[in-house]
Amino acid sequence: MRTKSLHLLGRLAALGAVAVATTWANDAAAATECGSLPHPLVVVGSSAVKPFMTLLGPALAAQSSPISLIYQSPGSCAGQDAYFGAGTTTGTGLTVYDAQGTSGLTCDITAAEGLAIDIAISDVFDATCPNSEAPSGVKDFHGPVQSMVFAVSKASSRQLISYEAAYLTFGLGADGGTYWNDVADIFVRDQNSGTQQMIAKAIDVPAARFQGTSGNGTAIQTGLGNAASNQELADGTIGILGMDVVRKPSVGAVGDYVPLAYQHLGQTAAYYPSSDFASNDMQNTRDGHYAIQGPVHMFTKVNGSGVPTKADAKTFIDYMTGAVIPSSFDLVKLEASISIVPDCAMRVTRDAEIGAFMSYMPDVSCECKFLFEVGADVPAECGSCDAANNDDHGVNTQECPKSRQHCNYGFCEVQ
Repeated sequence: MRTKSLHLLGRLAALGAVAVATTWANDAAAATECGSLPHPLVVVGSSAVKPFMTLLGPALAAQSSPISLIYQSPGSCAGQDAYFGAGTTTGTGLTVYDAQGTSGLTCDITAAEGLAIDIAISDVFDATCPNSEAPSGVKDFHGPVQSMVFAVSKASSRQLISYEAAYLTFGLGADGGTYWNDVADIFVRDQNSGTQQMIAKAIDVPAARFQGTSGNGTAIQTGLGNAASNQELADGTIGILGMDVVRKPSVGAVGDYVPLAYQHLGQTAAYYPSSDFASNDMQNTRDGHYAIQGPVHMFTKVNGSGVPTKADAKTFIDYMTGAVIPSSFDLVKLEASISIVPDCAMRVTRDAEIGAFMSYMPDVSCECKFLFEVGADVPAECGSCDAANNDDHGVNTQECPKSRQHCNYGFCEVQ
């Protein structure tokens, strides 16, 4: 919501190193030690970032010194706890994203001392998780913005939920007196989930005390989908999900569940993450009307200048933040397709979980590109352009108007 308080994404090497990253996988009968892979990069935390891994795997494998992307997803807070504590992880069957972007490869960490974690990736700020604070020398890098939603069956007649109703539903369950009064039909995650932690912060209910039936994202999707069997069940069923899951469900047909508009404390209206129910423009997220949102957080060790101490970690973070635009895949297009907003399309930011919004203009804007990718109306002044005509300062005076002189992603942008 805009108020007076508003003040305020190198080129890749040729894919000549593919074989190096994949030859070990030919021996399917033998378990592979994660630490034996070439340039292992261990990323631990949120399960919500899996779509990015399928693109980053090939990009990292294409480096002059191929990087093996190893991913473990115990949840945002569990990942933070592991990294901020011992700084290592163990386990079997960790996912390895290969040069084709597939995740059918796994590796094990069996050494008693574990393997060092390089990046803790989280949906929430460190202070949001219980007993979790980034130690000195660890920096929080912000990536694309996710919106967390209250979701219902597509058959439900419910269209919105207020802060007060959410507090009563998830804080008191059957005693809350809302439409959703059967804990068997209230589907939640757990306190390690970034989705639950962010929503908990918004509605002032401790994440560990959520009322409802706990399960993973797949269980929640299944529960919401099954509720379509009759109107009474549909109207009494609710769950929590990331907007990316609602947009691209992994269980059931697309549209089995939909987001509710949410009216935050102090607001006079309820808002969808997008400008309306049917749109994918994420306008209310981008301008701050939709309250339950936050960036992907990537925690890693840095030097005195704030630069990641591990070069491979810096490469990963540069792609995720948009500091380096990959030539092998279109990250903005991916984010637009799953209702995640790249930093370059945002116009607000915040420095704490569910904190006050501040106006924001990224160093390199991609608002026109984002609108194009979501199928929204692109303002005529965006125009089309060729970045080859930019000068040394990124200014394109040949094709872009004075008000939008920067050619980014093929469009004239303000910054």
